[in-house]
Amino acid sequence: QTAAMDEISTAVFKATTDDLFEPKEKHVVAVARWSCEPELQEQVASALAKRVSTCGARPVTTAKTLFLLHRVATTGEPEAVLGPSVAELRSLVERRSLPAAELAYAPYIVGLCEWDDCNLFR
Repeated sequence: QTAAMDEISTAVFKATTDDLFEPKEKHVVAVARWSCEPELQEQVASALAKRVSTCGARPVTTAKTLFLLHRVATTGEPEAVLGPSVAELRSLVERRSLPAAELAYAPYIVGLCEWDDCNLFR
């Protein structure tokens, strides 16, 4: 399923697969690290936003995607890569298109990603 994907999209996909195992740390760390590399930030932003747009139907994928956004927000460069994801996430919240638990957690992620001092966690 990841054969046609680039390395960044593959890592985002593997970190958020719809299985009952926690995301592999190597994929999460890779995405956060790439978010700090200016030449890769556009690709990271696109891959994350694409994954957020698929959230809603699968609670496990949604939860893992929110977790990945949290990690990028607190360890990566959120201001450089999370804008499109936050916009998509806000839309899902407004349409109430997320599972109940994730719907409660999503506004926190949106607020965290938009917080000017989020980089204090790094």
